[in-house]
Amino acid sequence: MRLQRLRTGGGHAPDDGGAAAEAAAAALARASAGDGRLAALRALRVAAAHGDPGAAAVVVRDPVMAALIAALRPAPQAAARLGAAEAAWALGSAAASLPILPSIPALVAGTGGGAGGARCAELCAWALGNAAVGGGDATAAALSAAGAIPALLAAWAAAEDEDVAAAAAWALSVAVPAGDGRTRRAAAAPTAAAAAVAAARRGAAKGEAGWALAALAALGPASCAALAGAGVAPVLARAVIAAGDPGAVRAAAHWCARCPPEALAAFASHDGGAALAALARGDGGDAAWCLASVAAAGGPALAAAVAEAGGVEVAERGLTEGGLAAREALFLAAALAAASPARAAALLRATPAPPLLADAATRDAALEFIAAATGAGGDAAAAAAGWRAA
Repeated sequence: MRLQRLRTGGGHAPDDGGAAAEAAAAALARASAGDGRLAALRALRVAAAHGDPGAAAVVVRDPVMAALIAALRPAPQAAARLGAAEAAWALGSAAASLPILPSIPALVAGTGGGAGGARCAELCAWALGNAAVGGGDATAAALSAAGAIPALLAAWAAAEDEDVAAAAAWALSVAVPAGDGRTRRAAAAPTAAAAAVAAARRGAAKGEAGWALAALAALGPASCAALAGAGVAPVLARAVIAAGDPGAVRAAAHWCARCPPEALAAFASHDGGAALAALARGDGGDAAWCLASVAAAGGPALAAAVAEAGGVEVAERGLTEGGLAAREALFLAAALAAASPARAAALLRATPAPPLLADAATRDAALEFIAAATGAGGDAAAAAAGWRAA
């Protein structure tokens, strides 16, 4: 689960956030409209934006919550539009520590922008993401009932503002894993996949697109098949090739592990195999996991392509790290054993077997590597026998 986010700009943290929030709430109760109401909303947001638990408690109190929900309703006046953004900001800050259940329908509606404008849409999406992280079953049910996933997908797909796209994609990346069964079914639907791929293809989400796609791909084979049908393979390949995008690598890892085997070829062959080469140059378990999935499910031709791209070197690096990185490296080595038996034999001889076989995190992967090397025959089988004896 990715972490919640605080937005602290636009005002200094008060010495006593709770007291400042109480004063702002009192001013908000007195102000009926216009600049006075906007000033009270802004003061409440500043008090809440620094994570003060006393300020958060004020924000979620019934009369204050009702006033903030009212401020989120569309209105044509400039002060009202600014006030809507301030209200969403205050609610999102409080959501980092306390439930904001009554406000969720209004925040979902606010992701569409409308009279509130792009800034309000961005902050509403961010607030929903904060609410989803650690919000529990009641929040998950409220997000589902309010249609948060379709609204966030629509906001991401339609966003002309990069900040709105990034906030909606980030919120999806945390709301989908935290969601209930209804949320997950909505996120796994072909319509959701089509909207997400179309939005990611535009590339305007400040690195958050990959994380959102990863959340959808992690839902299982049905979601991955829907993403494949929507044309995600070249989108992921381009994002991986661009480098510097760990979310794209995570998305590719989840998708390649669960997508239809025939869809792997489109990813692996994109731009002459540049995505495989980019993964081989990267570090971490996600890259090894992705390469292992391509090699294991794509047949001998793709296994050979992964080996040629540098997959064995990725396995070598991962085995030196231990833990989960070594686990993914072992699965990759197993997937490549038939394509590169001589390299598999060298890897077996260069790597001490006892620690990997003794560690619960790596034992099953080590046994799979032994079995694959044994099946490859020749030197690889002999080296595997040495590991088995160890």
